[in-house]
Amino acid sequence: MDHVFRHRDRMRCWTSLLCGLLAAAAQAAECRYVPRTAAGGGAAKLAAQGNCGELVGKDGLRIFREHLGRLSFRDGLAEVRVDDKVFYVDRAGRAARAFPFDNGADYFSDGLARTIANGRIGYIDRRLRVVVKPEYDFGFPFDEGRAVVCIGCTEVPEGEHRAVRGGRWGMIDKTGAQVVPVIHTREALDRIIGDSGGR
Repeated sequence: MDHVFRHRDRMRCWTSLLCGLLAAAAQAAECRYVPRTAAGGGAAKLAAQGNCGELVGKDGLRIFREHLGRLSFRDGLAEVRVDDKVFYVDRAGRAARAFPFDNGADYFSDGLARTIANGRIGYIDRRLRVVVKPEYDFGFPFDEGRAVVCIGCTEVPEGEHRAVRGGRWGMIDKTGAQVVPVIHTREALDRIIGDSGGR
């Protein structure tokens, strides 16, 4: 009988531990977004909206249904900022972490926007599907079907802004294929791009 109680106590302990780990993985999200009621008049700004969901891991967001109905959507997506992270959210509540740009989410260029996962840059489409896996330390927006990317580069302060220095540079297409191998210095890549007329 004593063995049965000890087994139950162990099960409670494991259940509590699992619940504790799940709670640690999902943290309350204090959000800023443009509410639907403010969206009609020009350049509406992100406003504090309280706890609108849960951060899941480092790069995920689960938004509460009541907040989903309050979001202002543009082209099927809304922007939600949580601390220093920004997300695109679709009408079904799916979210993708976006690269922060100009106080908001990265804009879509050639139908793709930059996303972040585990500190790496990749690209998503407007349905929030990952089109180019996040495997770069930095990447520029797509332009005419190609994007400049780097591995091993780092962001450094440059006046009021930040610059990207060092590493190996190349160029990818919208499938993620390297059209210029990611092996060059930034200066060498600039020469290659210049010699090919930007292509």
